Amino acid sequence: MSEVKMGKWELVDRTVRATTERLKIDGGYLYHVAHQEANAIAMCFVPDVDLARYQSHLRDAYNKGFADGMEEARKPVKGEV
Repeated sequence: MSEVKMGKWELVDRTVRATTERLKIDGGYLYHVAHQEANAIAMCFVPDVDLARYQSHLRDAYNKGFADGMEEARKPVKGEV
């Protein structure tokens, strides 16, 4: 089993109604929101995303899919001349 390194919760925002904190973990941040009036909490994971790399990946996938689609469209349909 791998070892998990725990950091410290960092205060992101505090209002009269809610407190938001985040914790840096492998791959992104874990956010924790405590809502005082509703006596409720919520947590979510927000991944680190290299937007330039992600956009490049989407562009490459689109171009590949478009080229494959055009090649497929040029093939004659069976039963047609």
